[in-house]
Amino acid sequence: MVFVQWHNDPELWGSGAGETLALNQAPLFSKVPLTQHWPGHSIKLESGRLVVTGNIAWPKSVGEKNQPFVIVSDNNGDTWKMGGKIQLPKLNDKSVSGNECQAVEVAPNDVVINCRTPGTYPRIQCYSSDGCDTFGPSEVMQTLTEPKNGCQGSILGISAPLMSDDQKSWALFSNPNSKRLRLNLSVRLSKDSCKTWSDPPIKVLECLGSGYSDLTGFTQDNQQKFACLFERIKITSRNIDLIIFTIDI
Repeated sequence: MVFVQWHNDPELWGSGAGETLALNQAPLFSKVPLTQHWPGHSIKLESGRLVVTGNIAWPKSVGEKNQPFVIVSDNNGDTWKMGGKIQLPKLNDKSVSGNECQAVEVAPNDVVINCRTPGTYPRIQCYSSDGCDTFGPSEVMQTLTEPKNGCQGSILGISAPLMSDDQKSWALFSNPNSKRLRLNLSVRLSKDSCKTWSDPPIKVLECLGSGYSDLTGFTQDNQQKFACLFERIKITSRNIDLIIFTIDI
């Protein structure tokens, strides 16, 4: 795995060679054919720690198809190390693997990792209370339905309104809200650190074919707004589109 640093000049890129050796020597990466960091954003915690999610595609002989992981940096990306091992949840006595993950900080050092799942499983969430040094039990989120074989989704921490007296961040989540096909790109809201999600979704961004997405937020004219970069799926083509939206709280 190679990291390249940006030095405020597109012609000045770091080689990242030192980090390649460090991560290849990590026990979690031994005898692994494929390590993936999927589309979407990474995050910077309130402490300054950088958190990047990914997943490992294990050989079939190991028995786990995909294992989520995180890598962290406490010096603005100069060096990296593995975060704690993420525990996979079980549903009907079967382990549910995850991939294409994104992270959100819901309180200082409280991090939630939200993951795509295979087959017909809903999404899974993994929890850390120490900035990803360790992870507690994960769970299957029945509200967060997935199309067949899953689809990448996005999660974004947002500030709770001042009148809510809530000291924790709220969160938005986007994915195709369908149990069969990649369509009906929707946004859900959580007000309790991702423990529960609005059902039905609070916003439908695209009712037809839609796939991968990534959320961000910004302020314009003293109003909190959000943007979703997403994959629009048509019969003969796929395009990348951007939608700007607001939410009513």
